[in-house]
Amino acid sequence: MGTRRIGLGYPNVNGIVYLQADEISTNPASNTSVVRCYLESADGNGASNVYGGVTDATGNRQMFGGVSGGGAWTQGPWDITCVHNADGSLTVGLYLQAAGGPTGTATAAGSLTLTTLARAPGTPTSPILTRNSDSQNTASWTRQDPNNAAATGTYVQQSINGGAYSQAFNGGAVSSVALATVANRKTVFQVRMSNAAGTSAFSAVSNAVWTTPAAPSNVQASRSGLDIALSWLDNTAYAERQFIVQHGTVTGGVTTWDSGNLATVAGSSAAGGTFSYTHVSPAQGVTHVYRVAAQTTDTAHLTSTYVLSNTAIPPTPPNLPTWVTLPTFAAASQPLTVNWNHNAVDSSPQSYFSLRYSTNGGSSWTTIAKTASTTSSYTLPTFPTGTVLTIQVMTWGIATTGGSDGTGGSPWSNIGTVTFRTSPTVTITTPANNSTVIKSSTSVVLGFSQPEGANFVQATIQLSQAGTILEQVSTVTLTGTPLSTHLDTGLTYQLDVTAIDSNGLTAAASGTFTALYAQPVTPIVEAQYLPDSGVTQLIVTVPTPGPGDIAAATMTVTRAITGQLTDVLVDRMAVTPGGISILDLTPTIHGDNVYTVVFTGEDATASTATLTVTTAEDTWCFMNTGAGWTDTIAFYGNVEGNLASTPLRDSALVVIDGRARPIVLFGNTATLDVIGTATIDCTEGSTPEQVEQFCLTADRVCYRDWTGRRVFGLLVGKLSNRNWYTATFDYTVSEAT
Repeated sequence: MGTRRIGLGYPNVNGIVYLQADEISTNPASNTSVVRCYLESADGNGASNVYGGVTDATGNRQMFGGVSGGGAWTQGPWDITCVHNADGSLTVGLYLQAAGGPTGTATAAGSLTLTTLARAPGTPTSPILTRNSDSQNTASWTRQDPNNAAATGTYVQQSINGGAYSQAFNGGAVSSVALATVANRKTVFQVRMSNAAGTSAFSAVSNAVWTTPAAPSNVQASRSGLDIALSWLDNTAYAERQFIVQHGTVTGGVTTWDSGNLATVAGSSAAGGTFSYTHVSPAQGVTHVYRVAAQTTDTAHLTSTYVLSNTAIPPTPPNLPTWVTLPTFAAASQPLTVNWNHNAVDSSPQSYFSLRYSTNGGSSWTTIAKTASTTSSYTLPTFPTGTVLTIQVMTWGIATTGGSDGTGGSPWSNIGTVTFRTSPTVTITTPANNSTVIKSSTSVVLGFSQPEGANFVQATIQLSQAGTILEQVSTVTLTGTPLSTHLDTGLTYQLDVTAIDSNGLTAAASGTFTALYAQPVTPIVEAQYLPDSGVTQLIVTVPTPGPGDIAAATMTVTRAITGQLTDVLVDRMAVTPGGISILDLTPTIHGDNVYTVVFTGEDATASTATLTVTTAEDTWCFMNTGAGWTDTIAFYGNVEGNLASTPLRDSALVVIDGRARPIVLFGNTATLDVIGTATIDCTEGSTPEQVEQFCLTADRVCYRDWTGRRVFGLLVGKLSNRNWYTATFDYTVSEAT
């Protein structure tokens, strides 16, 4: 702030009057400053009518003083408010006047340059947001720059879909700015301006601008009584939207859309949610389809893409029903239940049916009146042998108009024809009811008759014991069908037989029998696993029959391994009392071997013994070849961790005319290559020479290792790093199935 002092001298009088002016305050908001003034006399002579004046930017001169007196004195202060120029600058004019001196009036003039003032910008007005596209809006406003200082900065905030405000622009002083946007947005903005003197308040919030709403999804049409209910999921992000529903019909795969909209559905106060519309009583017998779009409610009416619904059919009379397995022949004097398919056009279930039948070729009909039922079946009364019955049925769904009768009914079905014949008779001849079977197996012999000459076609024989079905077999012969079930002596069994004749009619028979026989002596089985050779030795003792016992005539021995086929070790070998040694040369060496020994008597009765031998080999591997697998080599604890397998299946690429690329055909043959490496040590197990000879003479081999694997296939072997007592043995066993 400045200060200035000017003086006025009086002629012929040794005296001076002074004016002192000081800028003491500024007010940028009103663009004014206050200048404080003093008048001062510095001599001893009198001075009269002394005035001061200050002139501001408006040209207004403000006078003060009018004092007089002799001697030294000071008068004031006088505070003068001065208006600055529009740009905030001001140099005030200072004026001093003394009147009444000896020679009259004397004046003096000067100036004082004041502080240049600056104001913060005013709050911007008229914020307007304009939509350019779904990717850009333009924000504009009216600046309120002060006269004494222009704005230098602009800060724009926008709110998206009603969310919190965030920075959209921060830059130099402008009156508009482009704002990036995307579809499915509602945007408003506010703006403020700044300069070195400060920052304005935010403007009022602008008008809202919307971009194209998101399309709805999951548009579903479904029949609801006589109407079609339409529903969809709203995906718009703002509340100012509505939905446009359009309707079309489909004929021969071609959709024809109505010329105008079917409906406009109002949105809710919150975005999102599920909306619906009901198309009341659309035309029956027509396939309907709909499409729905979201649309803004402002004057722009921005509209999303339309989303297609599924097709829907309102209540429509069904097509004619069709018979389900209507028999050509039926058993006379027995009720006949007929079944049909209700063939809806509109997917509605059967609600009613009517049925009519004739026994004279349609000359007259007996009609079962329209009956409320969702069950597509009806049981007819009995008819005598020789009756030829013709029958028709009609059904109703949900439709109540149209159709063959005007009430929504289908046409009558095609005529079905059923001829009534006498049912056949089947009997169980062997084993006779309540008889005794003296063997451990039996065959079934049947008797059959039908008075009108129909032939026996097939029978199903079921064997049960104490309510448990043991076996069921179909047969096309009456003369003897063997059953495979082993019959236990002392138990009673039941036979149930159902026979079918050439008319398709059935007959049933049942009977029981008891198995009662003397069993052969029971095998005594012992077993020992021989780890050095990977062999199981069985010792089977054939007991000498005692009084009332039956001697064993033959012996069958099988071995089963979990997850593999059962092998027959001995098949119906003739036996006499005493001990028999049996070697199983290829058991699993890590797992369960289940041995079953069956003694059969001369009358086909049998007795059984079972023994499980569990092996847990964790070091040895074996290979067998030759007749009966008698040639064996062993590797002791020497699989070096690189045991691998390669499963393959036959396939071939085949080029087919009309196809750009070949196709793959898979065969039934699958191969499994087991690859391993072992170190042969002649101090234990097989020597290198024995392994070499084995590889030279082996045809099909059985490979067994401590993983429980048993592989039958072809061997490729190689000996390397060989000296007089060790060698490396690389082998591949390829199994083909």
